Amino acid sequence: MLQWIILALGLCLCARRHWFAGLLLVLISGRWLAAAAGLLLLALAAAALMAASDSTPSDIPTPRRPMEPLSVPRGPEPVSYGVGDAAFAAWLAAPNVHGRPAAGLEATAVADGMDRRNVAAGVAGEDSVSRMLASMGIRDAHVFLSCRNPGDATGRADIDVVVVSGRTVWLLDAKHYRPASPDAYLVPTPGLGAMRGGGELRVYDSNTNLNVPVGSLAGVAPVRTYHASGNMAWAADSVRSGLPAGLDVRPVVLLSRTTGGVYGVMRGTMFPGAIPVMQADAWASAFTDAPADPRAVGYFGKLLKS
Repeated sequence: MLQWIILALGLCLCARRHWFAGLLLVLISGRWLAAAAGLLLLALAAAALMAASDSTPSDIPTPRRPMEPLSVPRGPEPVSYGVGDAAFAAWLAAPNVHGRPAAGLEATAVADGMDRRNVAAGVAGEDSVSRMLASMGIRDAHVFLSCRNPGDATGRADIDVVVVSGRTVWLLDAKHYRPASPDAYLVPTPGLGAMRGGGELRVYDSNTNLNVPVGSLAGVAPVRTYHASGNMAWAADSVRSGLPAGLDVRPVVLLSRTTGGVYGVMRGTMFPGAIPVMQADAWASAFTDAPADPRAVGYFGKLLKS
């Protein structure tokens, strides 16, 4: 019995990384076969813990990990993507394109008393993202512009753009944020992704060291803030509950091109409901065109605002 107690104590010390004392007790115990099995189990457990640690998603900020850019700031580029009005009108008339950009925003802006500048920015963002889609040569996916949120009984809340590619349903919320400075980044707001209501999105530029953990910015005044609402999370939940099973709903907040460029985005920047934020061009470069699932096409056809 004493040998087993000594062996257990030795393995316990090894587990706590007191290798010299632990191995010494293991040798003294004389139970070498059992000791070998115990040490093997400890090694396997340590390897599993290391793998779990390494699998932490790179886009989720941790208290000790410095922030990393998801996308660097972009300078001014054509907000129309070179798509003129005639070409844009032809694209809007294509059989796989439904609705018109900013129809939902224009329809409710007056009734809701929205600020004219905000309305203009919203219209510009939706128009730019729509022209980006027109420039992408999408043939098989279906695009829906200005859909109502199926969870809103008033019909006022809308989804800027829906793209159905295969069984993937992209819900795109266009944001027209003119950068506060050419080298500015949107950075994660701790806890914002877990919220369901509104919060604050922060902007910092080169006057602040951004090669630090996100928590290090506590108390550092941002150069600009933006309201981040929970509307996109609400829309995503409503769509998921209404669509047939087997469809993958992916909501994203897209930063549209502006005449002043586009903000850089730090990894882990999210809206409430863990809705990721990314540059519109970055989303476009990763998009895959595929024949749209007819169930989703029929569903969103009934949600168009125009």
